[in-house]
Amino acid sequence: MLQNNTGVNRWQHVFVAAGNGLQVTSFNDNNVARLIEAVFGVSGLTGCDDKLSYDTTLEHIRATHLLLLPNKLRQYFDNDVEPLLRANMESGRADGRTTRDGHAT
Repeated sequence: MLQNNTGVNRWQHVFVAAGNGLQVTSFNDNNVARLIEAVFGVSGLTGCDDKLSYDTTLEHIRATHLLLLPNKLRQYFDNDVEPLLRANMESGRADGRTTRDGHAT
């Protein structure tokens, strides 16, 4: 799983650091925070248990949150973050081995 033992999602920290490295300005801070919530929040992308819900949530994120961010940050999400999140969902959640909170079923 992508969570450490404190429950803080490591990818969230990586994503924020990448955003800072890609010169996300204070003007975009709220948009980045909304994207992080849409990806890592309770009902976000990382909470999807199957391909259909994952793809539906991803399309919503792309149609709303990503449009408001700098191009380089969108590329980072599409090329680096999203493929890893999809692989995580497919390997652990889609087959029913774990619940939304990461516990074994």
